[in-house]
Amino acid sequence: MARIGKYVVTGELGRGSRAVVSSALDPGIGRPVAIKVMQKAGVAPPVLDRFRRQAQTAGQLHHPNIIAIYEYEEDAASAWIAMEIVHGKTLREHLAAGYRPAPGEVPELLVHLLEAVDFAHGAGVVHGALSADNIFVAANGAPKLGNFGERPADEASDVQAAAALVQEVLGDQPVFAGALRQGHASARALLDALRAAAKPRGGVTANVDALRRAIRAPAAAARSAARRLPGVLFVDDEERVLNALASLFDGVYDVATAASGAAALELLKARRFLVLVSDQRMPGMTGVELLREARSLAPSTVRLLLTGYSDLSAIIGSVNESEVFRFISKPWDQDDLRATLAEAVDVAIALEAAEASGRRTVKSEAPVLVVGEPAAARGLRELAAGAYAIEEAADGATALDIVAQREAGVVVCDLQGDADPAALLRVLKHEAPRTQLIVVSAVSDAEVTIGLINEARIFRLLAKPVNLSVLHRAVLAALERHGRFAAAPGLARTEAAKPGRDSAQSRGLLARLKGLVSRGGGA
Repeated sequence: MARIGKYVVTGELGRGSRAVVSSALDPGIGRPVAIKVMQKAGVAPPVLDRFRRQAQTAGQLHHPNIIAIYEYEEDAASAWIAMEIVHGKTLREHLAAGYRPAPGEVPELLVHLLEAVDFAHGAGVVHGALSADNIFVAANGAPKLGNFGERPADEASDVQAAAALVQEVLGDQPVFAGALRQGHASARALLDALRAAAKPRGGVTANVDALRRAIRAPAAAARSAARRLPGVLFVDDEERVLNALASLFDGVYDVATAASGAAALELLKARRFLVLVSDQRMPGMTGVELLREARSLAPSTVRLLLTGYSDLSAIIGSVNESEVFRFISKPWDQDDLRATLAEAVDVAIALEAAEASGRRTVKSEAPVLVVGEPAAARGLRELAAGAYAIEEAADGATALDIVAQREAGVVVCDLQGDADPAALLRVLKHEAPRTQLIVVSAVSDAEVTIGLINEARIFRLLAKPVNLSVLHRAVLAALERHGRFAAAPGLARTEAAKPGRDSAQSRGLLARLKGLVSRGGGA
């Protein structure tokens, strides 16, 4: 039998100009799948990139009306996507065969499709090619949306395409003419307008969402009371994002939502939340501003910043002003988001336990290690006036020699090297989580900065040329934090960093440090 990667091909489902879709079987678990295969020969690199993007885009989504992506793989000859197999026809085929919904009604098929589009947009994912050709109707009548990412697009063009699709399905019904003439800001708004225009069925209005919320609210409250679910607060000015997040974590956490920073602060005053997740770009109060206020109002609440924009000033502010635990980029990966929230809840519980223990914070006597910044070391010595000890290292290798002998309370350094500039910081945080890291750098790359937050848990990021007074205050705050960890060793786990890039540089540094320790350093 023919194979594509690990999959056993069982037949052909369809063929296009560049790709062939086959039915197949995953022999490991016996699951039937559809395999979309593109041969690389004669195919331009942008086309292959677009094919890969289709898998990456849709692979982030888990929704009953979106075709699930299981895997993307490629070899020297071809690339393929393994996905959920749908036994049925496209919506285009059904329309050609004469399908039309009852007059004056919004069929469940359109309801489910618009909800799927709204869900995708809430996760920051745009379809780009909404049409009846890309909607597959299963044998039980359930629609499945596929072929995400075929063309670059934005949410507005998706909503326009959705309106055109609705028009195609409903036809020229006067009852819906007004709803379809309007410009809608979202797929949810389009669906609400259609429901408002539709004829009521059996005396029951078409506002299914309100009914769902009414049913779900007492059930959620009962679950929360019975199991005391951890409280998580999501803040975003876009309702569809809040709906997507609330749906994703329904039953896992006691979820509350707020559409503005001001509303979130009122909720924080009224009740206890273990985790606060905020969008950055909101009218009235940005996410960084909200998290800064929350840090004072609820210091043991773990703070995460969620945004789809590479706003470097916001990213730096999230470190220096808000002390965020993680920076989450939109569109988020659902499994990664679940893991991050679970870790944040665990950290919040540890912080609250430490607060309840009433341990007195002892001033850290550990030295401040300044790496490759002699001018900064001289300035700190003058400002410290003996308040803390300063040691110097010329480079990363020398810094490892020192920390292998004794723990540093604070490390001050710039990024090291070109291939993997954050390698030293990741290794230091992994091996000595209590040590606080202050980065003094001219870095202007948002992706690198996000990596420093998530993978090295840096305490501060200060721009060059550095203001020595600001650096001195940052060192004092970092030593206080180190002292808190020294007084409560269990708190060290709250400094856990997300697994980072595995590079030759990081492996070399880690091997050097472990070798030094094994020879008698004992960090």
